Amino acid sequence: MTDEAPGARYAIAVPSSALKAALRVPQRIRDLLRVTVYEVRDDLTVKAH
Repeated sequence: MTDEAPGARYAIAVPSSALKAALRVPQRIRDLLRVTVYEVRDDLTVKAH
């Protein structure tokens, strides 16, 4: 996370089984870090959270 460009975003893709743990990070912190959590479901579809 060294890119200081204002438009830079980061992401983490987690399986459904790990989603609850990934979302324990408060939304405010994820916003500050510019991180989006993506859930990869068993049918291989992906959903942003």
